Amino acid sequence: MLPIIACIAMLALLGLGLSSASAHAFGTDEETMLMFVGEVEPAITVASRQPESPSTAPAMATVIGRAQIERYGYRTLADLLADQPGFYMLGGGRGTVPYFRGVRNGILFMYDGVPITTDVTKNFAPLDMEYSLGPIEQVEITTGPGSVLWGTDAFAAVVNIVPSSARSRAGVHISAAGGTQHRAGADLSLGHATPDLDVYLYATSARARFHNDEYRSLDERSSTIDASKATELVANINYRDWFHLSGRWSETERNFTMRDAVNDLLWDGSRQTPFNYVKMSLTGNHGPAHYSLTGYLQQSDFKQRDADIERKQENTSSYLEFLWDRRFLGRGLITAGASWRASDVKGAVIRDSFQPDFPKPEEQLFVPTLDQKDFSSDLYAAFTQVRYRWGKSEMWLGARYEDHSEYAESISYSTGFQTALHDTLRLKASYGTAYRSPYSRQLFNSDSLNQEQISTLSTQLAWKPASGHHYALTLFHSRIKHHRNEDPYGGLSREAAWESYGAELALQTPITRSLSTVATFSWVEDNRGDELYQVRAYSIVRPDGSREDVYESWSQPANTSPEWMARLSIDWNVAQGHNFVLTAASAGKVHASYSKNAVTTSYSSPITLNAAYTINGLFEHWGDRITLRLNNILDRNYQQPDVYGPVKGEPFSATLIWSIAF
Repeated sequence: MLPIIACIAMLALLGLGLSSASAHAFGTDEETMLMFVGEVEPAITVASRQPESPSTAPAMATVIGRAQIERYGYRTLADLLADQPGFYMLGGGRGTVPYFRGVRNGILFMYDGVPITTDVTKNFAPLDMEYSLGPIEQVEITTGPGSVLWGTDAFAAVVNIVPSSARSRAGVHISAAGGTQHRAGADLSLGHATPDLDVYLYATSARARFHNDEYRSLDERSSTIDASKATELVANINYRDWFHLSGRWSETERNFTMRDAVNDLLWDGSRQTPFNYVKMSLTGNHGPAHYSLTGYLQQSDFKQRDADIERKQENTSSYLEFLWDRRFLGRGLITAGASWRASDVKGAVIRDSFQPDFPKPEEQLFVPTLDQKDFSSDLYAAFTQVRYRWGKSEMWLGARYEDHSEYAESISYSTGFQTALHDTLRLKASYGTAYRSPYSRQLFNSDSLNQEQISTLSTQLAWKPASGHHYALTLFHSRIKHHRNEDPYGGLSREAAWESYGAELALQTPITRSLSTVATFSWVEDNRGDELYQVRAYSIVRPDGSREDVYESWSQPANTSPEWMARLSIDWNVAQGHNFVLTAASAGKVHASYSKNAVTTSYSSPITLNAAYTINGLFEHWGDRITLRLNNILDRNYQQPDVYGPVKGEPFSATLIWSIAF
């Protein structure tokens, strides 16, 4: 810890020497000192709980706005995040699995500030067609631990999905989509804004069928999976900037096939992950202080079927938070809050030993073990963050205390420093810690209840020499303790500790007035060893009633993302209203093992090409937009690791979207 404090202190002294001697209050020229004529940088709230520029926010922050979502033709949240440095989206039968800086499922996803998570399920957040990008105004991203402001599970990064409002999307918007893989969908949005009231409503329904694999059902008939479906309703209401009401309701069903690497079996499955919530916030000001009271009710049920084995888990959370911030000395800002969350889980999975042996015709009498239990929990938290500016430099310090009814209390903290080395050059450095919830198996099996902990030191140098030019280099080092991994064959790995480090590079360079390039490169290295497992295979009950447990032990390589990832996009404004984006992407090898490390292999990532062509205003007076999105244009044939065996990568696909605004 002392070397980290010394590094931050040295950076602070450097900032004092380079910054101006004059001091400014929050919200003045510091907020826009890296902006240029004609540029408008969207505000981000997830970094500090108040709107501000991502350039000067107290975190490494990025905002993907509505204009970029439409220009790149992103179909899903996975498409969007795959273009960001550090993120790796691994497609699988059950859905995309997110990695960030080599950490699997270490991202806290939120919808309008409401966590898309449960107390016991780290891999719940769906990233595919379950979340439409139609009602989204922007996606906010902060990298590094975010537990101080957002609590448990803000582990390696935070992604906040911000719904649109009528002030930004007034009127009526209608769109229809169709494409390969039986894609079809339509949506409708209504936005009405007055000086006092802002109402935005959105509805959509979509369907698709992924990878039309034929599988052999248990009655040995050849079948094809059904189409996947998603329906979604979103509402966002604001009254006089002091009352905010938002909500979401959804129904989803993802149908898929899975393959066993040992016996080359193929079976069907389905996964339902609806996420619903109602949120209300009241805000106000009293002199230099600002306060808010927020409450929400969140429901995120989960249903999954593999062949004929089905499991359900119902999750309900109630949340209440009071947040207060106040400026002081004209240069500082203190933010403090307290929260309470009550969670109720029905059917938490504590043992799930489904194995690919089950679909074998000769194993019809074999029934995999599935144990589930109900539990409830309470979580109380208090947190604060203090920021202070002098000249063009700033330091911040924050801490959070959490008291959970089911496992040990925790304290997370963060500190950081930023300064403008030049009007176009900014340096940021931060250090933070975060925790992850234990698995439900740990809660009920009397296993270790240590929360997995991460500490990350990051440094970023961002340069914006002219309009349209953006260059950023981020270096990071993370330490993880009490790490445990969940194995698909019914167990948890032993506790382990490891370190990782790496770099992320993002470049945006105009070539001509109508042509620019965007490039990202990510590299991560770690010293993780093999995951060690010891799982109870069966128990022997003797005549005297005593019991002997028989365990099976094995080790297998850690589940990580590729060591490197690279993307290059060419953004071409072909003509007025016409825009073309071509993206080439590739990554290093992905290593995998199946059947308790009986099968080990690796998968190469080919160079894939994606493109989006957008036409605005093709029909006069219609306010229309046509977007054609093409994925894997070269139709590269490749495989990716899944739970029990490989899954095909997405083949060539085309999606056409036509939108009309009234």
